[in-house]
Amino acid sequence: MNNQVFSVSNPAPICIGTGLLALDVVFNGNPNVKPNYWAGGSCGNVLTVLSYLGWQSFPVARLGKDPAAIKLTDDLHRFKVRLDYVHNDKNVNTPVIVERIRNIGGIPTHKFYWVCPNCGTWLPRYRAILQGAARNIMNKMPIPQCFYFDRVSPGALELAKSARKAGSLVIFEPPSVKDDKNYITAIQLSHIVKYAHDRYCNIDRLKVSIYPFLLIETLGAEGLRYQFRRNARASKAWKTIPAYHVDDLRDAAGAGDWCTAGIIHMLGGNGNNDVTQITEEMVIEALRFGQAMAAFNCRFEGARGGMYKVDKRTFEKAIKNIIKNQSAYSPIDEPVSNEARNLLRRICPGCKGHEKLNKRKTQKIRIKSFPNTYFT
Repeated sequence: MNNQVFSVSNPAPICIGTGLLALDVVFNGNPNVKPNYWAGGSCGNVLTVLSYLGWQSFPVARLGKDPAAIKLTDDLHRFKVRLDYVHNDKNVNTPVIVERIRNIGGIPTHKFYWVCPNCGTWLPRYRAILQGAARNIMNKMPIPQCFYFDRVSPGALELAKSARKAGSLVIFEPPSVKDDKNYITAIQLSHIVKYAHDRYCNIDRLKVSIYPFLLIETLGAEGLRYQFRRNARASKAWKTIPAYHVDDLRDAAGAGDWCTAGIIHMLGGNGNNDVTQITEEMVIEALRFGQAMAAFNCRFEGARGGMYKVDKRTFEKAIKNIIKNQSAYSPIDEPVSNEARNLLRRICPGCKGHEKLNKRKTQKIRIKSFPNTYFT
């Protein structure tokens, strides 16, 4: 994996997306602990993670003028997500999703609810951006490196058409795949289509004239499989990539969104809009990076819980360690005493390796070009 994997082009690459942007209310199963209120929804999570990675993220969404919108946008502001194209409409309510985390048989599980846990009333659902508003935005928005959408609507298709025409990488991540005219149009507009295995419709049976060059089917704990093909005659064989092991699973919610953001980051983070230059080697590296991001977040509660618990440097180090060690381990959160540190240096191969590396760095190094000069 490239050491510059977290670097992005200057100016920062742009991702514009539309789809589910909602307020997540996360209960961790303890009635004495207050729930967390975070920006969520697939589109919300993907764009927020990309902003965290250094991108300029612009969601296109219609929210209400209500307390849920305030909490949601406050969270987006925290991670520098651009709200230029978020419209607050007094005639609609901001979508709200409740996540409840439970421990069943020692295995953390989560379930999403669309009803209020207090009174049982149905919570507000997703409201698509209007087609007229989408056309107005098209005349204002910059050309993005990537356009992402997770819901099909006339407005979303207008934006996808505009992005595809401009040469942007178009990614479609539907909650399900249907044999429907609008879904077929969305697939044909996309370079990448990603979906979960439990919501799969055989895309090969759909009457798709322009095929995505990359299909990704996520398999949960089993990893994912993909098809990479540049034309209709290319091989339709699936290739499987196993998931990274997570030894301290807290919550798998949002793992797919982190994976998607990682794929986008790797394939578009250099600012290049020429999707024809993407090779299968680049795709595999992007998929592994996305899987490492997903594994990292599984150790925290909530769809983006890791972003609130560790700093950016710790996050980057954790991703590199996952890729190197093939698993997501959990470091001790408490400070290590000097006595324990000295013991670990004797028994831990990792500590020994770091100690040797640090010793080499501090030694005087003679530079051949300047025989009388030394650096420390």
